Amino acid sequence: MSVKDDLPTAMYVRGSCNTLLFKQADIEAVYTLGCYGSSSCTNTLKPLFMRKNRKRFRDQDAEASWVEPWKLSMMESYYLLVRGEINIVSDDKQLTAAEFWKECSTSEGVSCASDFALLYAAFFSLREQGWVVKMGRSYGGDLVVYQGDPDFFHSQFCVLVKDSKTTPWNWLSVSREMRVSQQTAKEVMLCEVTLLEDAAVPGCKATVDCAVMLRWMLQHEELGKERQVLGKLKKKLIAPVLKIKKQQEKQAKKQKESTTEKSSVK
Repeated sequence: MSVKDDLPTAMYVRGSCNTLLFKQADIEAVYTLGCYGSSSCTNTLKPLFMRKNRKRFRDQDAEASWVEPWKLSMMESYYLLVRGEINIVSDDKQLTAAEFWKECSTSEGVSCASDFALLYAAFFSLREQGWVVKMGRSYGGDLVVYQGDPDFFHSQFCVLVKDSKTTPWNWLSVSREMRVSQQTAKEVMLCEVTLLEDAAVPGCKATVDCAVMLRWMLQHEELGKERQVLGKLKKKLIAPVLKIKKQQEKQAKKQKESTTEKSSVK
């Protein structure tokens, strides 16, 4: 990978979970590439100096020229690095793609190299399809997916990522995630990743299979037993009503018979 001095430069502190951009020109250049990064000190995704230029998003309590540090996730940083869009510097040393991949595999929140490789494979696949991809931990998932600029679009999917070679999906966890996603107007996307190379290989090749959960129907082996219990419960609830109805019918029949006998005697 050739090094270019005129590219935006992101600073990385070893062991952290993101890189930081400090210059306004660098932030604007990276953000306009595809809505990469997020503010490090506000909940708004667009940089302050860009928000100030739009009347309906003006922040009267801040100077338009003030630039808050802009953070890129490790996946965004590596993706832009290998595409030749940014440089990454740590301890006054410019990192190569191989060196930064190693840092990503040992960064905060990553338990092992394969964890980052799986997440990056899913991130790469969705990004190449034109989606804007962000971290999804605040929604209980691994990633969240936007159709376009997060300033104008609500995140459409909450993504769960799993290695296809490990145990099957924990459907209880999936069910919980679907409940959370429904409350935030999202759909759940399941991504199964198959690593084709060792996770230590920078940008290791992988295949990604995605499925969107449109409807959730819980089924298991004891469904028949559940139906039996449900049937008994229905009988238990309906039986008293039927008993009262039969008693009323019996009393009405007796009254009718007694009136018939009286009329015949007369």
